[in-house]
Amino acid sequence: MKQKIFSLFALFALLLSLCAFPAAATEPAPLLRVFDYADLLTDEEEKDLSDRIAELTGSWGLDVVILTNATGYGEKDVAAFADDFYDENGCGVGEDRSGILFLVDLSERDLYFSTCGKAIGVFTDYGLNQLYNAVVSYFSNGDYAGGFWRFLREIPDYAAAYQKGEPIDLISGESGDFVYAERKDPKKNPTTYVVIAAIAFVISLIVMSLVRRGMNTARVSVNANDCLVGSSLNFRRKADRFLHSRTSRIYHSSSSDRSGGGGGSSTHSSSHGVSHGGGGGKF
Repeated sequence: MKQKIFSLFALFALLLSLCAFPAAATEPAPLLRVFDYADLLTDEEEKDLSDRIAELTGSWGLDVVILTNATGYGEKDVAAFADDFYDENGCGVGEDRSGILFLVDLSERDLYFSTCGKAIGVFTDYGLNQLYNAVVSYFSNGDYAGGFWRFLREIPDYAAAYQKGEPIDLISGESGDFVYAERKDPKKNPTTYVVIAAIAFVISLIVMSLVRRGMNTARVSVNANDCLVGSSLNFRRKADRFLHSRTSRIYHSSSSDRSGGGGGSSTHSSSHGVSHGGGGGKF
Protein backbone atom coordinates (compact mmCIF):
# COMPACT_ATOMS: atom_id res chain seq x y z
CA MET A 1 0.00 0.00 0.00
CA LYS A 2 2.80 2.37 0.94
CA GLN A 3 4.54 1.56 -2.34
CA LYS A 4 1.41 2.54 -4.35
CA ILE A 5 1.07 5.82 -2.46
CA PHE A 6 4.74 6.61 -3.11
CA SER A 7 4.31 5.81 -6.82
CA LEU A 8 1.26 8.07 -7.11
CA PHE A 9 3.12 10.89 -5.33
CA ALA A 10 6.11 10.52 -7.66
CA LEU A 11 3.82 10.58 -10.71
CA PHE A 12 2.07 13.68 -9.43
CA ALA A 13 5.42 15.45 -8.85
CA LEU A 14 6.53 14.52 -12.38
CA LEU A 15 3.34 15.97 -13.90
CA LEU A 16 3.85 19.22 -11.97
CA SER A 17 7.42 19.54 -13.21
CA LEU A 18 6.38 18.93 -16.82
CA CYS A 19 3.76 21.69 -16.54
CA ALA A 20 6.25 24.09 -15.00
CA PHE A 21 9.01 23.75 -17.62
CA PRO A 22 7.01 25.02 -20.63
CA ALA A 23 5.84 28.05 -18.63
CA ALA A 24 9.43 28.92 -17.75
CA ALA A 25 10.56 28.40 -21.33
CA THR A 26 7.94 30.75 -22.81
CA GLU A 27 8.58 33.62 -20.36
CA PRO A 28 10.19 36.46 -22.36
CA ALA A 29 13.66 37.51 -21.33
CA PRO A 30 14.18 41.22 -20.55
CA LEU A 31 15.50 43.22 -23.49
CA LEU A 32 19.06 44.48 -23.23
CA ARG A 33 19.09 48.23 -23.80
CA VAL A 34 22.45 49.23 -22.30
CA PHE A 35 25.32 47.96 -24.44
CA ASP A 36 28.39 49.04 -22.48
CA TYR A 37 31.13 47.67 -24.71
CA ALA A 38 33.58 50.35 -23.53
CA ASP A 39 33.01 49.29 -19.90
CA LEU A 40 32.17 52.77 -18.65
CA LEU A 41 29.49 51.67 -16.16
CA THR A 42 29.25 49.35 -13.19
CA ASP A 43 26.78 46.47 -13.20
CA GLU A 44 24.53 48.36 -10.78
CA GLU A 45 24.58 51.49 -12.94
CA GLU A 46 23.64 49.43 -15.99
CA LYS A 47 20.72 47.86 -14.14
CA ASP A 48 19.42 51.19 -12.85
CA LEU A 49 19.63 52.74 -16.32
CA SER A 50 17.89 49.72 -17.86
CA ASP A 51 15.05 49.94 -15.33
CA ARG A 52 14.53 53.61 -16.10
CA ILE A 53 14.61 52.94 -19.85
CA ALA A 54 11.85 50.34 -19.41
CA GLU A 55 9.71 52.96 -17.64
CA LEU A 56 10.28 55.52 -20.38
CA THR A 57 9.44 53.03 -23.12
CA GLY A 58 6.20 52.08 -21.38
CA SER A 59 5.22 55.73 -20.86
CA TRP A 60 6.09 57.22 -24.24
CA GLY A 61 6.22 54.33 -26.72
CA LEU A 62 9.85 55.01 -27.61
CA ASP A 63 12.72 52.56 -27.48
CA VAL A 64 15.80 54.00 -25.78
CA VAL A 65 19.22 52.43 -26.36
CA ILE A 66 22.58 53.32 -24.81
CA LEU A 67 25.69 52.15 -26.66
CA THR A 68 29.32 52.70 -25.70
CA ASN A 69 32.20 51.84 -28.00
CA ALA A 70 35.99 52.08 -27.83
CA THR A 71 37.17 50.45 -31.05
CA GLY A 72 36.17 52.94 -33.75
CA TYR A 73 33.84 52.40 -36.69
CA GLY A 74 35.94 50.50 -39.21
CA GLU A 75 35.08 51.70 -42.71
CA LYS A 76 31.87 53.39 -41.54
CA ASP A 77 31.29 56.86 -40.16
CA VAL A 78 29.62 57.52 -36.83
CA ALA A 79 26.12 57.85 -38.31
CA ALA A 80 26.32 54.61 -40.30
CA PHE A 81 27.74 52.77 -37.29
CA ALA A 82 24.94 53.92 -34.97
CA ASP A 83 22.17 53.36 -37.54
CA ASP A 84 23.33 49.85 -38.43
CA PHE A 85 23.64 48.86 -34.78
CA TYR A 86 20.07 50.03 -34.22
CA ASP A 87 18.79 48.08 -37.23
CA GLU A 88 20.75 44.91 -36.61
CA ASN A 89 19.91 44.53 -32.91
CA GLY A 90 16.14 44.63 -33.15
CA CYS A 91 15.78 48.08 -31.64
CA GLY A 92 12.57 50.06 -31.94
CA VAL A 93 8.93 49.99 -30.84
CA GLY A 94 6.04 49.21 -33.16
CA GLU A 95 5.96 48.79 -36.92
CA ASP A 96 7.94 51.97 -37.55
CA ARG A 97 10.60 50.88 -34.99
CA SER A 98 10.38 54.15 -33.06
CA GLY A 99 13.27 54.93 -30.78
CA ILE A 100 16.53 56.75 -30.11
CA LEU A 101 20.04 55.36 -29.72
CA PHE A 102 22.72 57.29 -27.84
CA LEU A 103 26.25 56.33 -28.89
CA VAL A 104 29.35 57.30 -26.91
CA ASP A 105 32.62 56.44 -28.66
CA LEU A 106 35.87 56.88 -26.72
CA SER A 107 38.23 56.34 -29.66
CA GLU A 108 36.76 59.21 -31.71
CA ARG A 109 35.35 61.20 -28.76
CA ASP A 110 31.93 61.21 -30.40
CA LEU A 111 28.47 61.68 -28.92
CA TYR A 112 25.85 60.74 -31.49
CA PHE A 113 22.08 60.25 -31.44
CA SER A 114 20.36 58.05 -34.02
CA THR A 115 16.56 58.33 -34.26
CA CYS A 116 14.02 56.17 -36.03
CA GLY A 117 10.25 56.12 -36.60
CA LYS A 118 8.28 58.50 -34.41
CA ALA A 119 11.46 59.57 -32.64
CA ILE A 120 12.57 61.43 -35.80
CA GLY A 121 9.73 63.89 -35.15
CA VAL A 122 10.22 63.92 -31.39
CA PHE A 123 13.90 64.82 -31.68
CA THR A 124 14.27 67.42 -34.43
CA ASP A 125 17.64 68.64 -35.69
CA TYR A 126 17.46 71.58 -33.32
CA GLY A 127 16.24 69.32 -30.51
CA LEU A 128 19.18 66.95 -30.97
CA ASN A 129 21.56 69.90 -30.83
CA GLN A 130 19.95 71.00 -27.57
CA LEU A 131 20.18 67.45 -26.24
CA TYR A 132 23.88 67.32 -27.12
CA ASN A 133 24.48 70.63 -25.33
CA ALA A 134 22.72 69.29 -22.24
CA VAL A 135 24.93 66.21 -21.84
CA VAL A 136 28.33 67.06 -23.37
CA SER A 137 29.87 68.54 -20.21
CA TYR A 138 29.23 65.31 -18.28
CA PHE A 139 31.24 63.24 -20.74
CA SER A 140 33.98 65.85 -21.07
CA ASN A 141 34.44 65.55 -17.29
CA GLY A 142 34.35 61.75 -17.31
CA ASP A 143 30.98 61.51 -15.53
CA TYR A 144 29.54 58.88 -17.84
CA ALA A 145 26.73 57.65 -15.60
CA GLY A 146 25.71 61.25 -14.91
CA GLY A 147 25.63 61.98 -18.64
CA PHE A 148 23.41 59.01 -19.37
CA TRP A 149 21.04 59.94 -16.56
CA ARG A 150 20.82 63.50 -17.87
CA PHE A 151 19.99 62.06 -21.31
CA LEU A 152 17.16 60.00 -19.85
CA ARG A 153 15.82 62.97 -17.84
CA GLU A 154 15.51 65.01 -21.03
CA ILE A 155 13.38 62.47 -22.91
CA PRO A 156 9.98 63.15 -21.22
CA ASP A 157 10.23 66.87 -22.08
CA TYR A 158 10.75 66.14 -25.77
CA ALA A 159 8.11 63.40 -25.92
CA ALA A 160 5.50 65.50 -24.10
CA ALA A 161 6.11 68.49 -26.38
CA TYR A 162 5.71 66.26 -29.43
CA GLN A 163 2.45 64.82 -28.09
CA LYS A 164 1.07 68.35 -27.75
CA GLY A 165 1.95 69.07 -31.37
CA GLU A 166 4.69 71.52 -30.34
CA PRO A 167 8.01 69.67 -30.69
CA ILE A 168 11.15 71.38 -29.44
CA ASP A 169 12.25 72.89 -32.73
CA LEU A 170 12.86 75.98 -34.85
CA ILE A 171 9.53 77.37 -36.02
CA SER A 172 8.79 79.97 -38.68
CA GLY A 173 7.29 83.26 -37.44
CA GLU A 174 4.96 85.61 -39.28
CA SER A 175 7.91 87.72 -40.48
CA GLY A 176 9.53 84.70 -42.05
CA ASP A 177 12.34 84.72 -39.50
CA PHE A 178 12.94 81.64 -37.36
CA VAL A 179 12.55 81.72 -33.63
CA TYR A 180 13.22 79.16 -30.93
CA ALA A 181 10.40 77.08 -29.48
CA GLU A 182 12.09 76.41 -26.16
CA ARG A 183 10.93 74.18 -23.35
CA LYS A 184 8.98 75.99 -20.64
CA ASP A 185 10.57 76.10 -17.22
CA PRO A 186 7.88 75.14 -14.67
CA LYS A 187 9.67 77.25 -12.03
CA LYS A 188 9.00 80.44 -13.97
CA ASN A 189 5.48 81.51 -12.98
CA PRO A 190 4.00 84.27 -15.21
CA THR A 191 2.26 85.74 -12.14
CA THR A 192 5.66 86.56 -10.69
CA TYR A 193 6.50 88.79 -13.63
CA VAL A 194 3.16 90.64 -13.32
CA VAL A 195 3.77 91.37 -9.64
CA ILE A 196 7.32 92.59 -10.30
CA ALA A 197 6.11 94.88 -13.11
CA ALA A 198 3.38 96.35 -10.88
CA ILE A 199 5.83 97.07 -8.04
CA ALA A 200 8.27 98.70 -10.46
CA PHE A 201 5.47 100.87 -11.88
CA VAL A 202 4.41 102.11 -8.43
CA ILE A 203 8.00 102.90 -7.44
CA SER A 204 8.55 104.83 -10.67
CA LEU A 205 5.40 106.92 -10.01
CA ILE A 206 6.60 107.84 -6.53
CA VAL A 207 10.07 108.81 -7.74
CA MET A 208 8.74 110.91 -10.62
CA SER A 209 6.31 112.68 -8.28
CA LEU A 210 9.13 113.64 -5.89
CA VAL A 211 11.35 114.83 -8.74
CA ARG A 212 8.56 116.92 -10.21
CA ARG A 213 7.80 118.51 -6.86
CA GLY A 214 11.46 119.43 -6.35
CA MET A 215 11.64 121.10 -9.75
CA ASN A 216 8.48 123.16 -9.32
CA THR A 217 10.23 126.43 -8.21
CA ALA A 218 8.94 128.73 -10.97
CA ARG A 219 6.66 131.70 -10.20
CA VAL A 220 4.20 133.32 -12.56
CA SER A 221 5.28 136.75 -13.90
CA VAL A 222 3.27 139.11 -16.11
CA ASN A 223 6.32 141.13 -17.26
CA ALA A 224 9.07 139.62 -19.41
CA ASN A 225 11.57 142.20 -18.16
CA ASP A 226 11.46 140.57 -14.74
CA CYS A 227 13.45 137.72 -16.23
CA LEU A 228 16.35 139.97 -17.35
CA VAL A 229 19.14 141.57 -15.40
CA GLY A 230 19.72 145.08 -16.76
CA SER A 231 20.63 144.99 -20.44
CA SER A 232 22.20 141.54 -20.22
CA LEU A 233 20.55 140.30 -23.41
CA ASN A 234 22.31 141.64 -26.52
CA PHE A 235 22.27 139.75 -29.88
CA ARG A 236 25.42 140.58 -31.89
CA ARG A 237 25.94 137.39 -33.95
CA LYS A 238 23.80 134.60 -35.30
CA ALA A 239 25.13 131.07 -35.89
CA ASP A 240 23.76 127.52 -36.21
CA ARG A 241 25.75 124.88 -34.40
CA PHE A 242 24.98 121.15 -34.15
CA LEU A 243 25.80 120.06 -30.66
CA HIS A 244 25.01 116.34 -31.03
CA SER A 245 24.89 113.86 -33.90
CA ARG A 246 23.70 110.25 -33.82
CA THR A 247 23.41 107.70 -36.60
CA SER A 248 21.20 104.62 -36.22
CA ARG A 249 21.41 101.51 -38.36
CA ILE A 250 18.56 99.01 -38.52
CA TYR A 251 19.50 95.46 -39.49
CA HIS A 252 16.99 93.46 -41.54
CA SER A 253 17.64 89.74 -41.37
CA SER A 254 17.01 87.47 -44.32
CA SER A 255 16.92 83.74 -44.89
CA SER A 256 20.56 83.78 -46.01
CA ASP A 257 21.62 85.05 -42.56
CA ARG A 258 20.38 81.94 -40.74
CA SER A 259 23.09 79.39 -40.27
CA GLY A 260 20.70 76.67 -39.11
CA GLY A 261 18.20 76.88 -41.94
CA GLY A 262 14.64 75.81 -41.27
CA GLY A 263 13.25 73.59 -38.57
CA GLY A 264 12.23 69.93 -38.67
CA SER A 265 14.30 66.78 -38.94
CA SER A 266 16.67 65.84 -41.72
CA THR A 267 16.75 62.12 -42.54
CA HIS A 268 18.91 59.60 -44.34
CA SER A 269 18.77 55.88 -45.07
CA SER A 270 20.92 53.29 -43.35
CA SER A 271 22.64 50.47 -45.22
CA HIS A 272 19.52 48.40 -44.45
CA GLY A 273 17.24 50.93 -46.15
CA VAL A 274 15.74 52.20 -42.89
CA SER A 275 15.07 55.93 -42.50
CA HIS A 276 16.97 57.58 -39.63
CA GLY A 277 17.51 61.03 -38.20
CA GLY A 278 20.55 61.92 -36.20
CA GLY A 279 23.00 64.42 -34.81
CA GLY A 280 25.68 65.01 -32.21
CA GLY A 281 29.25 66.22 -31.78
CA LYS A 282 32.57 65.73 -30.01
CA PHE A 283 33.27 65.72 -26.29
